[in-house]
Amino acid sequence: MVWVLAVAICVVTGVQVQGQLNPHRPTSVQELGFGCLLDMCIAVDSSHSLDSQGFQQELDFLEKLVDFIDGMSGEVKAHYAAVVFSTNVSVHFDFSETRTKEEIKGKLQQIPYIRGRTNIPDAMEQCRMLLQRSPSKRYADIGAYIVTLVLTDGVANEGILTLRQAAGNLRRDQVKTIAVGAGPGVNMTELGVIAQGRLDHVFQADIPRLHELVEAIGATVCAGKKDTCQWSKWGECDAPCGGGIRIRTRGEESPCCDECLRKLDVQSCNRHTCP
Repeated sequence: MVWVLAVAICVVTGVQVQGQLNPHRPTSVQELGFGCLLDMCIAVDSSHSLDSQGFQQELDFLEKLVDFIDGMSGEVKAHYAAVVFSTNVSVHFDFSETRTKEEIKGKLQQIPYIRGRTNIPDAMEQCRMLLQRSPSKRYADIGAYIVTLVLTDGVANEGILTLRQAAGNLRRDQVKTIAVGAGPGVNMTELGVIAQGRLDHVFQADIPRLHELVEAIGATVCAGKKDTCQWSKWGECDAPCGGGIRIRTRGEESPCCDECLRKLDVQSCNRHTCP
């Protein structure tokens, strides 16, 4: 019984059985030093309904969006991946292939103009799989933004999945989906399905005017409910030496804490050897 209790305490406090302490896990992306921590998979329409000039304007729009997000106030750390879809879907680059803004923009400009059908559902599913192992996924519970952006100029053709199935899979993985319709041929109802019913995540403009959407989309990508609830002061350590724990809480007095990400925080203390 004593051994089981000791193991339980080690799990709660982050202390390993060997006596090593795991680093304290942050409770917000701000503790990591970021105003916005973002992983975004961009799904780019390369179907036949676009001419080559319109396709290039789509790529230029994506470059401007990357520039805008990089220049947002507060420290922004963004990771990107991109998939290209027409009849088939392919990964153009994943989260491990780009490190700097210029590398990302260069990769975007290399996206090929393929033509073919408009297989949006399978592109969304490919983004979902990439985001399952994206760099900031482990911080989604403390405010990192995990996002799929679908840029399309046409009406979806079904692939292996339907549009609703693909949107449902992303929703279950807690991935925010932004739907961007380029040109007059888009189906606004379908854009709403892509965006999981969130009409504030749906944007549409004629292709030459896509750049006018950059600011609104950038603010949506790096925006959402902030974890602003205040922690209490740390309680006293429960041991004078040899390793103890101390606790802080939130939600006791502030109504905003009804939806706090975490209400209890535990930290080791007084780890020095007892005399």
